[in-house]
Amino acid sequence: YTLGLNLGAVDTCLCMGASISQACGFYHAYKGKGNRPPIVATIGDSTFFHAGIPATINAVVTGAKFVLVVLDNGTTAMTGNQPTPAVGSVANVFDGNNVSIEQVLKGCGVKTILIRDPYDVPGFTRTVKEARKKIEDEGVVAIIARHPCIRDKKVLASQDVYSIRVTDRCNKCRYCIDEFECPALYLGESKVEVDMSICIGCGVCVHACPRRAIVAEPIKR
Repeated sequence: YTLGLNLGAVDTCLCMGASISQACGFYHAYKGKGNRPPIVATIGDSTFFHAGIPATINAVVTGAKFVLVVLDNGTTAMTGNQPTPAVGSVANVFDGNNVSIEQVLKGCGVKTILIRDPYDVPGFTRTVKEARKKIEDEGVVAIIARHPCIRDKKVLASQDVYSIRVTDRCNKCRYCIDEFECPALYLGESKVEVDMSICIGCGVCVHACPRRAIVAEPIKR
């Protein structure tokens, strides 16, 4: 139920929709102890609508303190790219009314809602740190990580695209392959190479390289 588990980005996973309830439970289990760890719950946008709302209300009511990250890519990618309630269409067939994730979070009692494009890795990192500082005073602090699903051809046609290359600074440490896990990166004879046949040119890999060996050059459309 999570693509972050194999990357070491998730410590525990029970089932789809359980992250907010778990985060709330962890907070209360550690509350009053001197070793309360930082708690971050992640949940997809469609899952938030069908399973996360009651848990968010419960977390706010019980005074839990953690960062909630709603991963908003505007689709239900796991089960066939059906639209979420935030999109404003019904089964990709006819137009409907959209329901704002921000407004739902406000209605649940969340006071601070931060919105950031996760493709902006440095900016998103700063936002998470900012949210961490706010939870002691505000309880649940939400971050909406918003970027359209790249499987949508219209999205690919509209977003910034980069030509990616790996410089000689690469020492074949494999961090980008083993930890970042972009399928377009592979180990060549002397350094990591980029398979341009599957690279979408998002440029996020630039931030993943600890040696700054990956560079991205904008492509003019």
